[in-house]
Amino acid sequence: MFLHSPHVISLDLSDNKISMLVEHVFRGLVGLASLTLRSNQLQSIHPAMFYQQLHLHQLDLSYNSLASIDLGGASEHLRQVDLSHNRLQDQEIGDWRLVFEMLRKLNLSHNFISRAKIANTVAFSPTVEHIDLSYNNLSGTVHQDDLNIYKNVFIDLSNNG
Repeated sequence: MFLHSPHVISLDLSDNKISMLVEHVFRGLVGLASLTLRSNQLQSIHPAMFYQQLHLHQLDLSYNSLASIDLGGASEHLRQVDLSHNRLQDQEIGDWRLVFEMLRKLNLSHNFISRAKIANTVAFSPTVEHIDLSYNNLSGTVHQDDLNIYKNVFIDLSNNG
């Protein structure tokens, strides 16, 4: 769809009722830094969709119907990821094989997460600044040892349980 468009750096496809994207839809957008797919009807994302997206720093997939997510190779370059207002649950979060090397902000609010094992599921870099887990189904005790890996990080756990 976007063949030979290397100069596009930002693309906003919000509110388009998109329910499916073909595997290599963004292949020609090699300079893409920001992608917004907010408020569509996406239920899944193919990992190859972000192949060759070496400059993708900001990804907004909020307000969709995603039950699981695999960002493939794009994860190592992302700085801001918004997955709020989806249908993500514990088993999907626990199955992530992502390593965010440059991540600063991760928004997982308004999902169906009841156990947050972030330290074991996503290996954050020292650059992480903000993790939003508000408005999920989290309950229980947060142990000090679990928080020691997050120095100078804002973690929003409000409106849970």
